[in-house]
Amino acid sequence: MIKTYRVVKQLALKAHTYTGKDGLPQTFYTMGFELTDGVNTLYAELQGASAAACPQLDTSRLYTVQAVMTCSSYLDKNGETRYENKVKIVKIAAL
Repeated sequence: MIKTYRVVKQLALKAHTYTGKDGLPQTFYTMGFELTDGVNTLYAELQGASAAACPQLDTSRLYTVQAVMTCSSYLDKNGETRYENKVKIVKIAAL
C-alpha cells in the first residue's frame, strides 16, 4: 500500500534487546507513528535500521508512506477469537 498521510504523532525510538540465533545479544529498533489521511487515523511502525535512522518528522507536512498490512487472530481470556491489524512502514518520505 502506498498512500499520503500526515504525521499526527511520532513516538520515541525503542530498542528491544533479544538473544540471536548465535547466542549473542542483538538489538532491534522500532518507532511508532500515528498517521492520518484526513478521514482515517492509524498506528504504524517503522522497524530496524530505518527506525534507528529516522529523524523527527514535521507534523505539518504530508508524507508518502509505503506500508505492509497484516492481520492475525488470537484467543482472548474468554476463549473468543479476536483479530488485530498491524501496519509496518516500509518507507516514509516527504512530498
